[in-house]
Amino acid sequence: MRHAFTVTLFAFALWLTSSASGAVLVFQAEDFASETGNMEFNTVADAQPAAFSPGGAFGGFQIETTEGDFGDSPDSAVVYNLTFPEAGVYNLYARVRVPDNAAGSNSDSFFRPNDFGTPAVNVDADWSQVNSLGDVQTDEQYFWVDVTDGQDANGINDNITGGVDSAFYTVPVGSLNQTFHIGDREDETRLDMFIFSMDDLNGAQLEALAFADRVDLGDDILTSMAPQSGDSGTLDGPMGPE
Repeated sequence: MRHAFTVTLFAFALWLTSSASGAVLVFQAEDFASETGNMEFNTVADAQPAAFSPGGAFGGFQIETTEGDFGDSPDSAVVYNLTFPEAGVYNLYARVRVPDNAAGSNSDSFFRPNDFGTPAVNVDADWSQVNSLGDVQTDEQYFWVDVTDGQDANGINDNITGGVDSAFYTVPVGSLNQTFHIGDREDETRLDMFIFSMDDLNGAQLEALAFADRVDLGDDILTSMAPQSGDSGTLDGPMGPE
């Protein structure tokens, strides 16, 4: 029964994402290539890693900011080397988690860059705050934030200040390889996964994309629930360890 249920979930994920016609790039927050500035990000294991659930981190890990910085630019940033599937204009979504007491507090924000390239730490013009996340959800659960236009994936306004309110990310023709940064602002803010998409997506579609991505990579967590010999249904993609 468990294996059949997993196949059903995977089919449901594909159905949810079928309405997304544009290109998508999914990547884990902990898969950064390097860090700049004061080195204030930690990679931490999730106590309740998720297969297909808002209750844990996909892949079993997340990154967490360790020092509070309440200015208009970060003093530490993680760097990602990304290869996009095609040129075009992308929205950015982040799967985040904040502490129970984050509403109105100082543990619910981070910085996103206003463009690809090499934004400099401590340079205000290069960054925008993604702030007041604790006003969206404070029950230690993960939720998706539309980092591009300042709304969570269900349409609740978040506060993007100190930079560009609506910064879409453009990948030029012939330049599919891009460098992308995420900056720290307040401590205890946790980041699990990012998705660039040409489409406007809701929380269910984003969660389904995240699940499908982990299946395709053969996530160890999902491997334990993969169909075995004699089970009905199949999952495409390798199911061995990463």
